[in-house]
Amino acid sequence: MPHLAFALLSVLAHVAGAEEAKLYELMKTEYTDESCEAAGWGPFPNATSTSLTAEAYARAHGTSGCKCGMLYGLAHSSVQRENNVAAMSTSAQGPARCSGGTAAGFPCENVDLVAHLPLSAFTTNTGEAPAAANDLWGWTHKKREFVIWGVSEGHFFVEVTDSTPVVLAFVPSTDDRSSIWHDVKVLGDYAYMVADAAPDHGMQIFDLKRLLTIDPKKDGMQELTPDETYFGTDEYPVGMTHNLAVNEDSNFVYILGANNGCVGGLHAVDVSNPRKPKFAACFSGASTVHDAQCVIYEGPDKRYRGAEICFCLNQDHVAILDVSDKSDIVILKRLDYDAVSFTHQGWLSSDQKYLVFGDEFDEQYGRVDKTRTLVMNVEDLENPGQIVEFMGSTTATDHNLYVAKHKKDDYIYEANYRAGLQILRVKDYATADFKEVGRFDTYPDDDSSDFAGAWSVYPYFKSGLLAVSSIEEGLFLVKRAEPSRRLRGARV
Repeated sequence: MPHLAFALLSVLAHVAGAEEAKLYELMKTEYTDESCEAAGWGPFPNATSTSLTAEAYARAHGTSGCKCGMLYGLAHSSVQRENNVAAMSTSAQGPARCSGGTAAGFPCENVDLVAHLPLSAFTTNTGEAPAAANDLWGWTHKKREFVIWGVSEGHFFVEVTDSTPVVLAFVPSTDDRSSIWHDVKVLGDYAYMVADAAPDHGMQIFDLKRLLTIDPKKDGMQELTPDETYFGTDEYPVGMTHNLAVNEDSNFVYILGANNGCVGGLHAVDVSNPRKPKFAACFSGASTVHDAQCVIYEGPDKRYRGAEICFCLNQDHVAILDVSDKSDIVILKRLDYDAVSFTHQGWLSSDQKYLVFGDEFDEQYGRVDKTRTLVMNVEDLENPGQIVEFMGSTTATDHNLYVAKHKKDDYIYEANYRAGLQILRVKDYATADFKEVGRFDTYPDDDSSDFAGAWSVYPYFKSGLLAVSSIEEGLFLVKRAEPSRRLRGARV
């Protein structure tokens, strides 16, 4: 038995080490392409490199923190983790109840594991497993539920109906170039997919109804192509793009950041006919937009009810825009806040009275001691109120968060890198009185402020299933624990 155990560990070490090496080389290429060393971040990390101090992060930051800082931090983590077999599960797992603070070896509280699919469970167009995972979103057709999951090489489409994951299809990146950053959103029955650090990617448009006729037992996993790829116009081209926002009520997609032809601002696209996307506007007056939520406003400010409003997270401030008239987009307000480091991403409360958002680098720079969630009162769109803070239980860096209402309460679902998924119940937005009611740590090693772990979470399936993407660990499906509920999910 000892010899068998040693052999198994050797195999796991080889698999995990190969995956780490592939990710390391991808990040090294992107670090060079982004000129990170010249920008002040120093040589690309190797086995003898140390973590950057908070002061070094802040000193090197400039405008390259989201890219160079993440690449440096992830690469350093990858080097340190390469031989740590226990940290990298290489086989699918689940279901497993959260019991005694763990589920299948992952730290948890009030959240059960339904299924864990590591990167090694997937095969991309390269014939190999993905190098890394990134963003994700969901789509529901009648009672069928699907996850669209971004990886370095493109996007996977996974049916998760009845809590049983089935990989249906893969759509490669447009130019077959791998990138750490992919982003996806769904509007109606179409997925819109972009990539950063991939100059010729554009915005892929994919008809999700194509998934409905795939028989995985007969067809296997299908490699598909998008129905359309939007490259913008001659004046406002779209190549690599950091992010995008969609508004289902207006049928507009907003391409955000990178070289979208708008100096990193809003590039509005009319997708009322998804097969024929039309350029609608370019607005760069609000600086580089890193992320945004755009809605038909139904909040308390009567002056703007029925208007299309975008709440933009712009690296060093929040901007509120009236985008109703695409030929005359108006900035209603810009607002900064204490200890601003990198205004990253946010989401509105269910009543549209508050904007909940995160700053990606305040923990890294040592400007706060714990994971910070910020809340801005936006009842008056032209004169937002006080910004208050909630400090979490760990020192982990926050990434993406989303707000979903359950019964009478709002819940905030946060993907906080090394601390994994954290769930907060809102008691009072005005004072940032939140209670942590659940967590599932996809990165068991530690909860430090370095980069690694959970990238994003999708909390909008009616079944209660939560999908979490973890950079090196893969795709997780989890559910809030209910003692009386039988834990469903196929053995994987």
